[in-house]
Amino acid sequence: MQPTIFDNYELKVSAFDYAFIGYSVSSASNQVAQIIRKDGKNLFNEQVNISNMKIHNFNIGLPVPFMIFSKPISEIMKFNFNPDKINFMYLYAGYQKHDIDNLNNKGFWIFNIMTQLILPKDIKLTANYSYLTPKAGYFYFTAEKPFNNSLDITLTKKFMDNRLTVSVFANDIFNGQVMQVRSNPPSGEAVYMRNKYDTRNFGLSINYKIPTKNKLAKEDPNILNSTKKEDNGGVMQQGQ
Repeated sequence: MQPTIFDNYELKVSAFDYAFIGYSVSSASNQVAQIIRKDGKNLFNEQVNISNMKIHNFNIGLPVPFMIFSKPISEIMKFNFNPDKINFMYLYAGYQKHDIDNLNNKGFWIFNIMTQLILPKDIKLTANYSYLTPKAGYFYFTAEKPFNNSLDITLTKKFMDNRLTVSVFANDIFNGQVMQVRSNPPSGEAVYMRNKYDTRNFGLSINYKIPTKNKLAKEDPNILNSTKKEDNGGVMQQGQ
């Protein structure tokens, strides 16, 4: 039982609260990871300690308000707008690579596009598409298919001075979520694993905010802050 120790280094530049570009590296000692291997007819699922490894992260986020096609940049820069009231697209890209001794891991890219459109009657349409590139290494596994490949769409309308919110949503419209990986054990034979279930779902959500005079009650964050991506997040849980 040895502790996992991380040495983290990060460089990040932000602009206008929402645009950013950054790079970070985590150097880990005694990182716990899962290894699945085959030896003859026997299948082994083990937890091991990686003596030294590095995780490299690069990410960039950029909001694109659609008003740039109708207004000059100088006017947009002076405009103090509410992101919940405008049409825009938010672009995010991230790259992650796991460096482990004696293992040739390829890095993977994470792409995310979120679009908000204000329709007539103040109906808000939000579309979110996420994609992770395949054939990349995550600890001792290689993704044969993307870990994430989904499109979500939501229509939202607020009533009663924004206290009542009604939403109609469709998640993973193309039912593209699947986990299909090949293990990369230091010894023994590789194992192919596939897990697929129906992740497509449709629904109706109704939320009512009870009025309060409590001045400490928090306001709802705007959608751009809620969906802003600033890290690469884990794809599979390791060392659990």
